[in-house]
Amino acid sequence: MGHGRDPPQLWQRDRNCGRFNRCRGCNVLDRREPEAMDLPPIAREFGGNVAFSGGISAQEIVGFTPAQVRDHVHRAIDTLGKAFGNAYLGGPSYHLPPEIPIGNLQALFEACHNQ
Repeated sequence: MGHGRDPPQLWQRDRNCGRFNRCRGCNVLDRREPEAMDLPPIAREFGGNVAFSGGISAQEIVGFTPAQVRDHVHRAIDTLGKAFGNAYLGGPSYHLPPEIPIGNLQALFEACHNQ
């Protein structure tokens, strides 16, 4: 994962100050929260150097229709993955709350799988 350059790194956002900190592990910028940060600037700054994880709002998809969930997932994939060689682990920004409708969960998994 280090691509023969530097040792692998894991980047996580410090919840207190909002900065990104390196953690030893792998080249992944973890748990992107679209409701707390603007994803395109983060993608421009780090894309091509790390993979991204998260980026799908666990909070927002509760009230979305299945079509909106698919659109949300496709935007996250386009923003965080496609422009950077698909170095993206699609998933929620945090745990999935139990009140998410089953149809929205199905749309989430299908949209991730079909990309």
